[in-house]
Amino acid sequence: MLKENNKGFTLIETVLSILLFSIIAASLFTALNQMVFSFKKQEKMAEAQDNMRIVINWVTRDVKAAKDIVSPGNGKGEGNSLKIRLEDGKVYKYYYDNGVFYRKEDTIGAQPQPLTNTGYILNNPPYLDFSPAYNFFTPVVEDGELKLIELTIYGGYKEKNGEYATSVMTTKVYRREFKLGESG
Repeated sequence: MLKENNKGFTLIETVLSILLFSIIAASLFTALNQMVFSFKKQEKMAEAQDNMRIVINWVTRDVKAAKDIVSPGNGKGEGNSLKIRLEDGKVYKYYYDNGVFYRKEDTIGAQPQPLTNTGYILNNPPYLDFSPAYNFFTPVVEDGELKLIELTIYGGYKEKNGEYATSVMTTKVYRREFKLGESG
């Protein structure tokens, strides 16, 4: 008489086990891949927001410490820079040029100090219809006195599919005791 052998797997059991394992592995791989993709997006947005915060912190600090605002430019290019004179008499310019925000002492031969990494601050983000054009710095003047400067910074990055992931930061910086163009 032949002995019954129940020690192994049948072909059907083996195929079903492999199929079940493959489905579970594919699901885990997809979930892990999605988590990595999401982490990379959040990391890029955090970098953009850090760059935006740096600009806002520097400008806020200098406006609060300013003796006067020499020129309340909109920040688009060095010719339209926001110029701030500090108590020590030094004048600093803030402006955006070629994807980077700069702070530069307004003296001959001074080199601009980049405040941001290239490409994280957006000038007129393409998905928005700005009318009139968006300004980084907007002075609010009442009776010849500069009451505050509003800063609006759009940041983000361009995704692989060509879309933009963006964030906006806005703040108002009050400085009470100076007038436009007041000389020191």
